[in-house]
Amino acid sequence: MVTNWVKLALKLYNSSMGLGGIAIIVYGVLMIRVWQTDRSSSHHITIPWFFHAFVGVGIALCATTCLGHIAAKTANVPCLSCYISIVLLLLLSETVIMADLFLNPNWEKELPENLFDRIDEFNDFVKSNDFIWRWVVWSIFLVQGICVLLATILRTHETNEVDGYDDEAEDEDSQQPLPLLARASVDAYIV
Repeated sequence: MVTNWVKLALKLYNSSMGLGGIAIIVYGVLMIRVWQTDRSSSHHITIPWFFHAFVGVGIALCATTCLGHIAAKTANVPCLSCYISIVLLLLLSETVIMADLFLNPNWEKELPENLFDRIDEFNDFVKSNDFIWRWVVWSIFLVQGICVLLATILRTHETNEVDGYDDEAEDEDSQQPLPLLARASVDAYIV
């Protein structure tokens, strides 16, 4: 019963992470579109690395969300472990990026010189909405942390359940391996 609630909570928090990924992709595509219209006079348009990275992070979040839904649905221990590892890797990379932005006062110089002609307007917008930006960043970290916590709880519960199944088996030769994505009743595997 508790497992069903943990699965449902993991799916809900995971969905919010997926919605964030979709929003990042849409915003990245809009930035690319603005960049292309501003540079429409030149025939050779190269898109800066920043836009590619932004869209890539959104795609990674969406792919991680798909894996998270599969892991929550099946409660498969290897799938949950992979999901936890990927979310922790995302958290680590986000922490490094945020540390660079907060601790490096000259982070704007790392962007290409011709990235935005209106970089001052962007800076004013960020500074005027500083409170909102901080809440957005903290909520992203919080949702990902909760997803890791719920997946760890579910993985621990499933590991204990699988270990209990192995200890109760009388004849190990009659056991068939459990499939990766489908969870069937234990009776279906005993010959």
